[in-house]
Amino acid sequence: MADTETTTDIALTRSPYRVLGVDRRATEDEIKAAYFALVKKYSPEYHPDEFIEVRTAYDILKDPASRARENISILAPSPRLRYSDYPDYPEQPLSHFKLNQQLSAILGERNLDQLPDEERAKAIIILRGRSLYLADHGRWEEAEEDFKTILRYKSGDSETVHNRRAMRWKQGYDLAFAGRWEEAVEIWLPLAEEMRDGDLFQNLAIAYGKMEDGENQDKWWKKALEAWHGVLRQYPDDEYYKALILAAHKQSGGRFLGGATSASEDFVGGSGKDLGYACMQRGNWAQAVRAFESCFDECRDDVDFLCQLGWAYLNTSRINEAFHMWNRALKVSGGKEQVKDHIIRGNITIGKRLRGQNIHQQALAHFKNALRFDPANLDVRGLIAETYFEMRKFPAALKEYEKILELDPRNKVAKQGLREAKRLGNLR
Repeated sequence: MADTETTTDIALTRSPYRVLGVDRRATEDEIKAAYFALVKKYSPEYHPDEFIEVRTAYDILKDPASRARENISILAPSPRLRYSDYPDYPEQPLSHFKLNQQLSAILGERNLDQLPDEERAKAIIILRGRSLYLADHGRWEEAEEDFKTILRYKSGDSETVHNRRAMRWKQGYDLAFAGRWEEAVEIWLPLAEEMRDGDLFQNLAIAYGKMEDGENQDKWWKKALEAWHGVLRQYPDDEYYKALILAAHKQSGGRFLGGATSASEDFVGGSGKDLGYACMQRGNWAQAVRAFESCFDECRDDVDFLCQLGWAYLNTSRINEAFHMWNRALKVSGGKEQVKDHIIRGNITIGKRLRGQNIHQQALAHFKNALRFDPANLDVRGLIAETYFEMRKFPAALKEYEKILELDPRNKVAKQGLREAKRLGNLR
């Protein structure tokens, strides 16, 4: 793996998602798992063309910037269904027939209102399973009836609310995929009021573009950008959303930037703290630092302020000052987990940057610093294992994959990484 040359300059004739057999919502681990499986199937010695295609697709999707460029022009699929009552699903499919049998056995001649609380709770769990089955098989109206029944007895149940919205998103997605844009919009518009999701707003923008409605197309692109900026406000180190916003502006020729050219024009007379937050939302990191530093004395014990100043420093390459701010915030907050999360993400961000420049030892030092605050963090352990792998230190990579599997025995990426480390390192 480490010896393979970079292939991102090779053009693909198919979507990288189609090449790897994953969808736009695939996680990093799912993309890696698909890549490992295909590389095993298409070795470079016997299937060079297929291998290059697979490797190119992987290179596109593993990089936040190229993945964002890929995503900005394609519809976002629906969020995945949640199934806490059925943890083995979808690997273990649900049976509509069996679910109906189980429900009939509880109900008999009664309805849900007539059941004791304990039996009603069991019946609702079965209904949750049946709604999953129906939603997954495109039986929208029947699934909707089950969702309504569940919510009548468990008002506001977050998992059911999520699944109902995911189903409606999927309805619109299937219609849009079939070119029935007006019908898709009819389903997505009321959903957009409920969800305030940037990906859904993007779908509406694409749909209106296909319908040649430029005014509404621009309206929903602007809403998508506002939502993505909101994500960046919460996670200022997220490289994917930075790249997604940039890709949207490039695609539109910058017409969604709005009237003000800098955050300071919008916050005349506002506090330095508010100005700093506004600058961060627009990616004006140097201006954010100046704004935050101007009001540091009155905010020196404000934990959120210190954490955001840390990110502003990090994004202007003032790394030591960033960690100084986070450590101060940790002390002020009494060691709150929320602050530890900033330190972990900061170490991960720097570690990834260094690893991308092949500065592996320093990258490892940052990943291990992150691990000190959260020893059970599988993402960090995965980054350590991958870094050892790239350094061709296969025994060390093997140990990290084994630790991941101790914490998560079903982790597919760790299983594949472990096999590759054994094979390439001639380890038993």
